[in-house]
Amino acid sequence: MRRECRGLLLLLLPASLGFTWEFLNPRPLEKEKQEEVIIKGTEKFVNRQYEEKFPLAAKLPETGWFSVDLKPYCNVNIFSDAGQTTPVKYPFMNLGKQVFYGVPFEIIFPEANENRTAIALASTYLLTNTLPDTIEVPVGRKSVVFYFLHTTYYTDPSGEQFYRINYDDGTSHTIKIIGRVHSGDWYHADTRIYTEDVHYVLVPAAKDSKTFHRNMHILQWKNPFPEKIVKSITFHSDRKAPMGIFIVAVTGHGG
Repeated sequence: MRRECRGLLLLLLPASLGFTWEFLNPRPLEKEKQEEVIIKGTEKFVNRQYEEKFPLAAKLPETGWFSVDLKPYCNVNIFSDAGQTTPVKYPFMNLGKQVFYGVPFEIIFPEANENRTAIALASTYLLTNTLPDTIEVPVGRKSVVFYFLHTTYYTDPSGEQFYRINYDDGTSHTIKIIGRVHSGDWYHADTRIYTEDVHYVLVPAAKDSKTFHRNMHILQWKNPFPEKIVKSITFHSDRKAPMGIFIVAVTGHGG
């Protein structure tokens, strides 16, 4: 009996060794096929920002969109190396009018605003003694919803960050901004968020790149008082917290 088992083991051994080697060392795809698989796998994540829409945005008429003018309040440049820069950079961002998830945004050209393309708010890791921690931007109109295109640096849930909607009647509504809930980090792929009210936007990290991206996020906020005139929006960061905030564009809709 032992001789028979030993003989059977010897017959099976070469086949099992071959299977083990193939399992642990799979045959690599040809280079072209590998690139094709990676690009196809990435395309569905990139294309969704152009093909999908926030459900509310899809229902709103095209004529009601408006952009909140951030230009006078921008203090850094995140699209080129001119002017005041920070570690957060998107040199390959498509600028001007861009539509993400059915929402039109005005992305500021550096040369059109003295190399100031975003509002940056201070943190312990972002120009603590240079940047402000609070900026108020006038609006002066009604809106049923606001879409904030923003990004964050050293993204962390701690601290007291918020956006405050100030109404013309003296009341206000505060939107608490929590890192990794309302925005993922600008740099790290594993912090991208896709929820009902927060969608990621992918920005190429290299020229003509189809697989290598940095992140922005869109926060959707539905106004509980659409009948009120929104006087202004206050953006606030926590200078004693790690997370820095960058507001790139704000879009509203009159309903």
